[in-house]
Amino acid sequence: MVVEIEGLRRGLKVLDTLLEHGPLNLTELGEYTSLPLATVMRILETLRTAGHVRRGVGKHLWRAATIRSTESWSNSAFAVSEASAAPIMELCRRIPWPVDVGVYENFNIQIVETSRLVSPLLSRSPTTQTVSVIPSAIGTAILSFTTDEHRSQILQDLESDILEHDDYKLHLLAAIKRTRARGYAEPLYGLPEGRYKEYMYNSIAMPIMHKEKAFGAISVSWIAGVATPNKFYKAHIYELKETIEKAENNLFELLKKNKKKFEV
Repeated sequence: MVVEIEGLRRGLKVLDTLLEHGPLNLTELGEYTSLPLATVMRILETLRTAGHVRRGVGKHLWRAATIRSTESWSNSAFAVSEASAAPIMELCRRIPWPVDVGVYENFNIQIVETSRLVSPLLSRSPTTQTVSVIPSAIGTAILSFTTDEHRSQILQDLESDILEHDDYKLHLLAAIKRTRARGYAEPLYGLPEGRYKEYMYNSIAMPIMHKEKAFGAISVSWIAGVATPNKFYKAHIYELKETIEKAENNLFELLKKNKKKFEV
């Protein structure tokens, strides 16, 4: 007879609760799981040291760590992750397609949050933690809506063929202009890094802004045959804008209250 591991069962119960209802404080977790608070706290600390949950800086709410952070993350990456976690989980309950949050880090887009673990549609496995700036929708959003200085720095960092050929530069500048005019970004297919991409999926992204700089972006992905990017945006414009507004408000409050921790 196989004996159940009671401690493991309770740990998974706490983790599942955070995935479905989080972020939650200690008391709320106790109510959802019907476990003693001391037991919940021990489980949370065990999950935290293993990288499966995080404790928020602001209201000290616990949440599942859908993407494992690393020591290489900048303070701004942690801030965007913290600010966007709750809003994208709310969005996932209204739009069933997977949502990712990314920031520009170390010459790539670093995925700092995702709803793919709980999204009922598309891939439920976590996305790769880094994607290329181009052609990704997140990278396009950051390039399009951030400050001129930040955009120039990103392009200098990339040192790609884009900077060596005038036609690629013109294509990029035209795409940025179109993106800013319509209010959301699509993947920049057509540039060197995107030319061999198979268009199985569509995605759009919108920036998370703070003081006129794009600190990151939130993207939604779906199967290409379901809708065009423009149709998808029009169908979900209210939910998307509301999510961005909540993330930006959270980021503002987080940076204001924790200036020493998040010097960005």
